[in-house]
Amino acid sequence: MNPMWKYKTNGTIRDVCISGNSEYIGAASYDKSIYFFDRTGRLLWKYETGNEARDVSISSDGSYMVACSDDKNIYIFDKTGKVLLRYEAKNIVRDVSMSSDGGCAVAGSDDKNIYFFDRKGKMWNYETKGWVGRVAVSSNGEYAVAGSVDHNVYFFDRSGRLLWTYKTGSWLETVAMSTNGSYVAAGSDDKNIYFFDKNGHLLWKYETINPPACIRLSSDANYISASTEGKIYFFDRTGRPLWQDITGFEAPETKISGNGETLVAGSRNNQLTVFDRVGRKIWKYDAGSWVETVDVTMNGRYCVGGTQDGEIIMFDNSAFFEESVNELKRKTDYLKNTGKNVDEFENLLNLSLNAAKNREYTNAMNYLVGCKNLIEKIGTVPIEKCSSCLKKIESEWNICPYCGKRLK
Repeated sequence: MNPMWKYKTNGTIRDVCISGNSEYIGAASYDKSIYFFDRTGRLLWKYETGNEARDVSISSDGSYMVACSDDKNIYIFDKTGKVLLRYEAKNIVRDVSMSSDGGCAVAGSDDKNIYFFDRKGKMWNYETKGWVGRVAVSSNGEYAVAGSVDHNVYFFDRSGRLLWTYKTGSWLETVAMSTNGSYVAAGSDDKNIYFFDKNGHLLWKYETINPPACIRLSSDANYISASTEGKIYFFDRTGRPLWQDITGFEAPETKISGNGETLVAGSRNNQLTVFDRVGRKIWKYDAGSWVETVDVTMNGRYCVGGTQDGEIIMFDNSAFFEESVNELKRKTDYLKNTGKNVDEFENLLNLSLNAAKNREYTNAMNYLVGCKNLIEKIGTVPIEKCSSCLKKIESEWNICPYCGKRLK
């Protein structure tokens, strides 16, 4: 899988985000800068903070972005890079989250406070008994959730009224919320995943092999992912484990597309991996460095990763299916030329392309796998690669145009 584009910064990429309309990408780097790109990889602006930049979150249309830094500041920008708000907390700000319309944002700080803003300024704050490492806000900005080192999950309405708290067995590593705020998930250092409704009722919990580093929900919370050191978990809303993937390495971040069709995982084995809803690996990419952060668009088409060595890397999942279909098409053409009936093969390939266009990536994989299985049953298709340089070649070529080796 080849990236759409790459951009190299001078520090570890701590966080990346993609707007809901897939048009804009934000990044926070330890080179003390916030970056803002369009989908083609063009750098639209860069803002230098007073210390390492830590987290970013973007509105659905990319018009607004919130960011935080170890300089203790929370920033809200418009898409031109203009600073609309800058608020200094009393200590490092670790996490931020923005509502879909960009109208409000929540932040968590080492000063033990949860902060809630609109674009004009701070609306309220709430002091916990420990630093606040993870926060999330509902799409409409009506609810906010936070996890603290004091072992508690906190759930608020927009006005700052504390609706409920839940005490876990250790400090909170991660929190997440469904789009409308109806469901909340949290991961604690006690090695448990907790899943609540918006009234604070614990619907289920699940013990993991190691503390959950990251938990994410699909838009409707029909699917939940969690990553730990060594394993990725995928659940349905009832808490039923649907699949697991053993990574053998820490996976610091996973993201689910809003439609639940794709899961993107970054890992400290240098791999960025995309899974479908049933746990099949669609593709993986060796970034050459730890993949510290990832994000994926609501419809699952685009994903982005950020690495320890400072690279931001953007991908188009549809390109994988186009390339895979083209590769299988060459094989079916070969079989057709040998007199085989390949009507069913061609139908499956067309169905795969159409499913991918509709962002139904699990179905697209089903059709691809079906076509591959049919090809294997019929017989071996010659691998169209040069035996010398291993580049792809056409069956009618006599000489490899890449290395000059005679093929026939």
